[in-house]
Amino acid sequence: MENYNNLRVAFFCLFSSILLVGCEPAAPPSSSDYLGAEYLANPADLEQEVDRNGVAFQKKYSGKYIFVIGGVDGIEPDHFSVAREYQYYNKDVGMYVPQTAKVGCGVRSDKKGGLSNLTEGQGIIVAGKVDFKAGGIFDPINLDDCVWVPANGSYTLESAKTALQTALK
Repeated sequence: MENYNNLRVAFFCLFSSILLVGCEPAAPPSSSDYLGAEYLANPADLEQEVDRNGVAFQKKYSGKYIFVIGGVDGIEPDHFSVAREYQYYNKDVGMYVPQTAKVGCGVRSDKKGGLSNLTEGQGIIVAGKVDFKAGGIFDPINLDDCVWVPANGSYTLESAKTALQTALK
């Protein structure tokens, strides 16, 4: 019976330590996570890539940090969207129609105070980690742990990284 009780105590201690470790808040991503990003895109390009092959998109981007450039849309207390209008060819009607593509951005917890400085339609460069699962009803593209800076003009991946370094300090 004593061995049984010792085993129960050992199991309880092990289980408790696993739970306690899991309760610690995750550290925010490091600057190198963001600055190691390999892609700069706009929401329209990303959405069209998903339309061509969502499984390939998921394999290429999910869990990786990327930069997205577009206009601010739908500001909420802990997230916003980056949007870009484009012309979509609708096969059913045989013509191009206006479309708005959006990428959702979950704001990094230590950057939420900066949401009050954003305005609808403002040009922005966002960096975050892609959260995408192919095969959903709407296949939304979301970024987690987003940080951002205002954008004014066109950017390359390298110039976007340089611009974003100030937001990472």
